[in-house]
Amino acid sequence: MKRNRIVTLLIAVGTALLLTSLSLTINSTANKSIIGGADFPTFLFIFSSERGGLYLALTCAAIIIIIAALIVHFTKNKTGRK
Repeated sequence: MKRNRIVTLLIAVGTALLLTSLSLTINSTANKSIIGGADFPTFLFIFSSERGGLYLALTCAAIIIIIAALIVHFTKNKTGRK
């Protein structure tokens, strides 16, 4: 598989995980009945603790995947192939 395809695939997966995590957190925050409204501290609390920290774990995985894509993109090919 070519490096460009690998990088594109990793970035697509990382972005999808990141957007999924954020949309699930926003949806979960919107469904909470809190006096005074759900604001940013509520968002952070739900992001880090809802469903056993799943949203935070998805975001961490997305960041790691995107960093891996950048490393693959910027490292030189040592085998001589392109």
